[in-house]
Order: sequence, then C-alpha cells, then structure tokens
Amino acid sequence: MPGLPLWAVFWLFAMGWAAAKATTVRQRLLVTAAAVATVPGLFGQPAREAVIIGGLALLVWVRNLPSLASVNRVAGVLAGSSLYIYVTHWQVFPRLEDQFAVVSMIVSLVVGIAYAAVATRVMRWRPSRRFGRKEAAGKH
Repeated sequence: MPGLPLWAVFWLFAMGWAAAKATTVRQRLLVTAAAVATVPGLFGQPAREAVIIGGLALLVWVRNLPSLASVNRVAGVLAGSSLYIYVTHWQVFPRLEDQFAVVSMIVSLVVGIAYAAVATRVMRWRPSRRFGRKEAAGKH
C-alpha cells in the first residue's frame, strides 16, 4: 500500500485537533461534516475510512467515557508506547503474521512497549552532551 501523502497527514492531524477543540454544537456539526466530506477516498479503503470518520465523530460528540482503572492503565501504556510500537512492528509483525496473526500482533505490542521503556530510561539517564546540566535546564 502506498504511503499517505504529507498533506493528508496534516489534514488528519488538523481534523483531530478541531475535534478536540470543538465545544459548541455548531462547531461539532462543522467538524463532523468536514470529516464526512473529506475522508472518503483518502485511503481507497471504504471500511478504513468509515472507522476514521467514526473515530473523529466519537472525539467530537463523546467527551467522557466511563472506564475501569485497569483499562485506563493498559490504554495509558499503549498510548505512551504507540510511537515505539509503530516503529518496531514493521520488524516483528511480518515474521509471524501468515501463521499466527494474533500472536504476531501481541508480540509486536510487547516489543514496542519494551522498546519504549528502554528508550525512556536511556533518555532520562543520559546526560546532555551539548550543555552542562545547568544550561540544559535553562539556567545560564
């Protein structure tokens, strides 16, 4: 599948931002209408586009969802690790996907979460090379 054009990435980012900022019914209707008008055809996959429109509509219209603390913790870990999951899954998922798709997905998530944990620790531990500690903290 070809990559998403840069303009489309910015558009989806803008739509998510607008969805988060819309507070009045008029603004919510406008953002929802913009999603319905512009997302179809973006990927050439109607099911995927419907999920994106549905997700944006949820962001616009549903402000709070009841949830369990355990679900929130898991969602927090996944959200905090999402970039690392995305970066590493290209190496993990294809190796198992044909025979064990569910296992491959779970292993991809675990590898990404572990990579995020290691990277976060290393970045916290590693002193800045460019500036001394006082300068790096904004103290001159």
